[in-house]
Amino acid sequence: MNDSDILSSESLIQRSEITRTGPCTKLAERLSEIKKQTLIVHRSNDTTVPIKHAIEAHEAKKDSEMYVMEGCKHWPQKERPEEFTRVITKFLMKV
Repeated sequence: MNDSDILSSESLIQRSEITRTGPCTKLAERLSEIKKQTLIVHRSNDTTVPIKHAIEAHEAKKDSEMYVMEGCKHWPQKERPEEFTRVITKFLMKV
């Protein structure tokens, strides 16, 4: 499998999962199944998955932390890998 195959697969999943009104799968209803502290990393400029979904998840998952990557779009780990790694590492060092 090469990079173009992976990108094609990701695009197919996104087209079937994400609609104009948001994600089809309602994962927020299952957050209570997670028994560990949770870090929610979201992006301020993500037009694919609006930040309201991250806020709802954060409010539903009481022992969660939320970090918003200001100015990021949909792929923070690609757009700002250093910041993304720093945030994840800091969280993991605490838990």
